[in-house]
Amino acid sequence: MTLTTFSDRLISVIDDLEPGGSLEAKVSQLAESEIRRRLARYQLVDRRMRTKDASTNNFLVLARSGDRPKQ
Repeated sequence: MTLTTFSDRLISVIDDLEPGGSLEAKVSQLAESEIRRRLARYQLVDRRMRTKDASTNNFLVLARSGDRPKQ
């Protein structure tokens, strides 16, 4: 890991969020948690969009089938 300077306030906040362990381990844990949170959010949005798209497609298929002449 590259050497990075953190402010005392940021280190204090990190210590409050992740007690114990080295600063590097705490930052890694926080970054991993944030990545997991974002991934879960993206998956939720994706699932909702797929559901919305499927219902829109079903509506369009039903609307088109009404326009077809009966045989």
